[in-house]
Amino acid sequence: MTRRDDERLLDLLGEAMAATEPIPASLADDARAVFTWRTIDAELLALGFDSAVDELTGVRSASATARLLRFTADEVEIEVDVVDADLEGVITGAEVSGVRLERPDGSTTAAVVDEHGRFRFDNVESGPLRLVIGDESGGRATEWFLV
Repeated sequence: MTRRDDERLLDLLGEAMAATEPIPASLADDARAVFTWRTIDAELLALGFDSAVDELTGVRSASATARLLRFTADEVEIEVDVVDADLEGVITGAEVSGVRLERPDGSTTAAVVDEHGRFRFDNVESGPLRLVIGDESGGRATEWFLV
């Protein structure tokens, strides 16, 4: 590139920066949504154990009807038992008052977490879901899993 090309490029950049057209609302909403993903790795509780995949030690029968899942991130751990259509669990390492069961379509179901970190969801429909702890503005979520 020549000096003249550089000057032309700087002029074009200056014109672009000086544009006064308002940003469309949908573009601003999309930008905010993308921005929330910047810390997703730090917030994600990773699946560390799944009894449907990993071998259980000390279990008498391989045909156990319960499924155990364990999600961890830093000091936070969520242990979940899935028995038939019920899902119950315990959260350690974080003080939260509620947990949400979230579906890919955005629908959620909330449950109260007791003083010992325990929670329960009854009659959970089969399909993909994840658990979210914390409030709407900054929760931590598990990886998606199937029940």
